[in-house]
Amino acid sequence: MQENLKPSVYFYILAVFFLFYLYREGYFENIISISKEVLSKNIKLGFFLALGIIVLITGFDHSTAVLMKNNPSTFADQITKIANILGKGDLFIYPFVSICFFIALLLKKEYYIKVFAVCASSTVFAGILIQFIKIAFARARPRISDSPLSFFNYNQIFNMENTLESDFLSFASGDTITITALFVPLIYFIKNKFLRVVFIVPIVIVCFGRLYSTSHWLSDVSAGLILGVTIGVVFSKNKDIP
Repeated sequence: MQENLKPSVYFYILAVFFLFYLYREGYFENIISISKEVLSKNIKLGFFLALGIIVLITGFDHSTAVLMKNNPSTFADQITKIANILGKGDLFIYPFVSICFFIALLLKKEYYIKVFAVCASSTVFAGILIQFIKIAFARARPRISDSPLSFFNYNQIFNMENTLESDFLSFASGDTITITALFVPLIYFIKNKFLRVVFIVPIVIVCFGRLYSTSHWLSDVSAGLILGVTIGVVFSKNKDIP
């Protein structure tokens, strides 16, 4: 089913021009300096969040995975199917933000052009960063390992065809970081309270889906959520939108 939903090659060609536009308009400028500013102002919070991830790994990851494996639910299965679409860059995230951007462009809505450009740059950055993080930690997913301490499996992250083996790229959750990096700028810029709640819903669905399908440990999803929020805030602060 998902194979039929994948965008054509024309979408990817369009995406290249879109990325060039984002770069030319400065949506990736000052990211390092703003990141330093945000992190320096939240050192204590960052420390406690990192400590929280360690606590999840050592105390809650295994029990959460067992709970998900041993409690099948038809309703949860349906939610997970939705989550598997919402969290994928090629199925929902990049098509969604691209379509919204071009609609705003056609309607000449300058404010929303900039907002969705921020969303796009935030998700692209998150999507690239998470690949380096996954390879660095090389953690086994709960569906193939009973140990939440199964990190640094460098000898197994490449398969027979020398392509990345996703079973050992669990930390952190890529679906979670990208869906969060997409919607955080919308929550940041759009002040309508009802819409803000609506924007939170896909994030919650994806987080649940990654846990229920045992694609990720609880700490993977939590780390993806924290990183996604951080990236979304940094990119939102990077572009002054009146």
